[in-house]
Amino acid sequence: MADQYGVTDKGATMRLGLWPCRLGSGTLAERLYNSGSVDERHRHRYEVNNAYRDQLSRCGLVFCGVSRIRA
Repeated sequence: MADQYGVTDKGATMRLGLWPCRLGSGTLAERLYNSGSVDERHRHRYEVNNAYRDQLSRCGLVFCGVSRIRA
């Protein structure tokens, strides 16, 4: 938001700008966006430890959007 540029005291969770998100092939998110990637602004404290991604996927969790390249 334009009025937030220049604000330096943003707290621990405030993020400005858009972040790239790669959408999973064949997912509802990909169909709704009609694209394999989107740029989104998000503010949350939820994330998944990448050490558990394979195990979670095997148990049925679908990672329909990933905003960081897997380490």
